[in-house]
Parts: sequence; structure tokens; C-alpha cells
Amino acid sequence: SILVIEDNRGDIELLRDALECRAAPVELFAVWNAADAYAFLAKGGQFRNAPTPDLVLIDLNLPGSDGRDILRSIKATKGLKRLPVVVYSGASRPEEIDECLALGAAEYVVKPHGEFSYADLAEQIVRIAGADPGGHMASG
Repeated sequence: SILVIEDNRGDIELLRDALECRAAPVELFAVWNAADAYAFLAKGGQFRNAPTPDLVLIDLNLPGSDGRDILRSIKATKGLKRLPVVVYSGASRPEEIDECLALGAAEYVVKPHGEFSYADLAEQIVRIAGADPGGHMASG
């Protein structure tokens, strides 16, 4: 499963569609802000039955929060620190990319536009999450 932390519902739907087009059984969960992201990962409140995702995709620019703070928290939390995190943003500043990778992001991806599509993003995150060649997410 993949947890997407993104405030733009349109981007989430484009990613969901791209994952479905792969014909891969990937479960996508979406939260819109940092508070819900922390609750989901801690299995708190309404998320008490949430699975631990195979990968987290974080938008850097969230209302009232910075995706780097969520990344730092994940990498500092026992039981989550090995969780692959992909940061994605509309910005492609080298210093921002370097900072996110130094904080433990598995990858930094510029939000799809132009030649890079949501299909490409879907392929990339499934690969990072550890899907087998048949498209099933690796367990554990």
C-alpha cells in the first residue's frame, strides 16, 4: 500500500488513475495534511485500522506544514525509519533535492508535467516500494 500526503485532490486522482492503469493491485491511501499523516502512521483515531504503508509519497508544500518535517518524523520513529519515502514537489531546486535526500528520502521527484507523466511516477513509486515483476507489493 502507498500513503500519499498531498493537499491537491486532483493530483491524488491522477496518481490513482495511473496506478490503476498499471493493472497492479496497489492500495492507495491519501491524507490532506500533516496532522492526518501523523495519525495515519501512528494508527491513531480514525486511522486505528490503517495498514503500515509500503511507501509514503509526500508533497513538500502542504498547508501549514512542510513535507520535510513529516520526513524527519518518519525517519526518527522506530518502526517507520526504514519505510521508503518519496518526496515530490513542483520545485526542482538542487539544494532542496539534496536536503531531502540527506534527510532520508529514497527519492525526490518533480511533480509530473510535460514529458514526465503520472504513469512514470506510478512506475517509479511501485518500483521503490518493492513490487515484484507481477505488480504485487512485497510484504513486510
